[in-house]
Amino acid sequence: MCKAFLRALRPAKKGSELRTTFAAPPHGWPREAVDAAMLVLANAGQVKVTGADGKPAVAVNLNATQLGTCTFAPETRVPSATERIAVRALGQALRLSVPTGEENNYLLTIVDRLAQIAEGAGGDAPAPLVPEVPGMDEFRSSTGNDLLAALAARHDELKPLIVQWQAAKTERENRLRDWGLAVRLVSLGARGQQGALDAIRTARTLLAEPNPLPSLISAAAEDLRTQVNTAYAAWQQAWDAGEARLKADAAWNKISPDKKHELRVEHALLLQEIPDLSTPEKIGESLSARGLSEWRNMALALAARIEAALRDAALELEPKTQTVAIPRRVIRTETDLKAWLEEIRATVAPLLSSGPVWPSA
Repeated sequence: MCKAFLRALRPAKKGSELRTTFAAPPHGWPREAVDAAMLVLANAGQVKVTGADGKPAVAVNLNATQLGTCTFAPETRVPSATERIAVRALGQALRLSVPTGEENNYLLTIVDRLAQIAEGAGGDAPAPLVPEVPGMDEFRSSTGNDLLAALAARHDELKPLIVQWQAAKTERENRLRDWGLAVRLVSLGARGQQGALDAIRTARTLLAEPNPLPSLISAAAEDLRTQVNTAYAAWQQAWDAGEARLKADAAWNKISPDKKHELRVEHALLLQEIPDLSTPEKIGESLSARGLSEWRNMALALAARIEAALRDAALELEPKTQTVAIPRRVIRTETDLKAWLEEIRATVAPLLSSGPVWPSA
């Protein structure tokens, strides 16, 4: 049957034509027998199979309908045992188990795996460019035994590259995590490392040796530690000044502890712990929860919040307390001072008959 099948492939024929030919007299073969002959000869590397799209196809992976649309052509080259061994070795390097005698069924998978592994060794910046696979153009344009021979011929060149690309892929994945941390730290305020970050991205040196990321991350973390400590110290100083005002205020000392807590919550006057700056990762987490600008704004806002809390404490004790804005200006002379005090007197005095007055800036 297979000999007759091969004689019929002069020239190449579609699977549907072969079914028609061998179903008719003098053969009278059932369709299943014809399909089996197609698969046996394709697996043995004696025919080339091309899909309806013009691309090489693996017959064993096709259903009956697809077999009918494929084109079958006789192979003109017989691979040697050494070539088949080389292809199986490539498959093993690519973590494919290729059974003896079935090398042709794995050729396209080997080519795809080569492309995938090479792609994993590079990528978008800051990673290096994806390396070219030696012989890939030939692999993509070849089929059947010609492809088997092309892969076998590149065995000695490709096998060490596969190991190299696999190692590069693993290292790339590890370093991309560190890259993400470095980008995060710079975006959170470590602007002094922006140049080094941009240089790695532009030169695509993510996988360079020595690894450029540990020193960048360390410098960015130290930069942020300094800035956070400075911001927290400013907040702490403003907090201490505010607490001193509260303790010295007569109205604040008279209201109940529950009322004090209520006013603290209302005016955001709760003690804040220093952010966790123990590791670069913790710095990133802490500043993502509350950034440098927020710490600085909190310090600047504390005086006004204390003022508002003291006003509300006065209102709690004396509900008729009136809030009056006191004019602010630069006092240069005794005359300026006298005029300013008279202006305040003129503003406040008429209100005293209606109740206490709380002067505000």
